[in-house]
Amino acid sequence: MQQKNAVLPLTFFLIITSLITCNANATTENLTVAPESEVTKSLNLQNDDRVAIGFTVVGQTINALNFSVTDPNGDTIIQYDTVGQKSFSLHATTAGVYTLHFDNSQSLEEKMVTLNYDVQHYIMGIPQTLFYVLVIAVISVIGVAFFVLLGKGSY
Repeated sequence: MQQKNAVLPLTFFLIITSLITCNANATTENLTVAPESEVTKSLNLQNDDRVAIGFTVVGQTINALNFSVTDPNGDTIIQYDTVGQKSFSLHATTAGVYTLHFDNSQSLEEKMVTLNYDVQHYIMGIPQTLFYVLVIAVISVIGVAFFVLLGKGSY
């Protein structure tokens, strides 16, 4: 009988753990930016999300291009001119689509961009993963207390 009681908390723990690990949003992409053109990458962010972004530009002779980020209102919130490599973080103050602009319009050669970004969602001001860990811990403590109290009554 004791074994059946342990199956439910274990199943719940495994489901929550799998949900946490499925929420990883780290991404690496390779983008090709043609001569005299621009490539954009859209990120749909929620309010209070934080994004770590890094990119590297490789060209035939010049390893640089112009880069900017626009918010959902179309306002430029970050801009780097003639940049070849950059790492920075972005805090989404408004929910919506943030657009990364890789501008090669001033160059006659193709550029290859390696883009890395990691979106961290927040719940009530706490990183989503930490929030879920805290929820699991609280539920585990309640479950243990429940089984301890249940066990005392059967003797």
